[in-house]
Amino acid sequence: VEVGANVGYYTTTMAGAVGANGFVTAFEGHPRLAGLVQRSVLLNGYAPRTRIIPKAALYQPGHNDFVVSRRNSGGGYVTLWEGNPYEDGETLKVEAVRIDDQDVGRVDLIRIDAEGSEPFILRGAEAALRANPDVIVCLEWSVIQMGSRTSVPDFVAWMDGMGFKFWRIGGDSRLTETPIDTLASLENCDLVAARQLLQQP
Repeated sequence: VEVGANVGYYTTTMAGAVGANGFVTAFEGHPRLAGLVQRSVLLNGYAPRTRIIPKAALYQPGHNDFVVSRRNSGGGYVTLWEGNPYEDGETLKVEAVRIDDQDVGRVDLIRIDAEGSEPFILRGAEAALRANPDVIVCLEWSVIQMGSRTSVPDFVAWMDGMGFKFWRIGGDSRLTETPIDTLASLENCDLVAARQLLQQP
C-alpha cells in the first residue's frame, strides 16, 4: 500500500518488486498527479497488478481541502486549517477514504509520504496494521509537520502499543534502531516501523 504516490516512481518500483503474484494499491489525492501515476503504471506494463485510488487516505471518510503548488508538484497535502502557504498555490476539495475500507487484502508494506498526515493515515489503517503482524511501515518523519496537526507523543505511544519498533534509514540505506523515547524530538528523516527485528539491506 502506498500513500502519496506523486507521479508513480515508487509505485512502479514496488509493482516490479512484488512480481506477477503481488499487488500494489496506491493513493494519490491530487487529481492531476493521480492521472500521471496511472499513466506511469500503464507505460511500465504494471496495470494488472496495480490499483490507483485517486483519493486522499485519512482516518475518516469525507471531503477535505488539499493544498497544492504549481511549482512544487510533490508539496501537496491535506490541510486542517484555512489559508494556503504557497504563493502560487491552489486549494482543491478532494475525497478522503480510510485504507481499512478499501479491501487491500494482505498487507506486507505501507509506504507513506504525506507531508505530516502520516498519523491520520495510519489511524485509518488500524485494522490492517493489527491483522498483518509482519507488516512494515516506511514513512517520512517530520515532527514539525506532524506536530502542527496532532500530538506526536500520542501517535508514538499508539504505535508502540501495537508493538512497533522503529529504525532510521541512513543515507547509505543502513537501518539504525531508534528508541521510542527519542522519536518525538527526532530530526527530519525516513523511518521504518515493524514488529520484528529487520535485517540490514
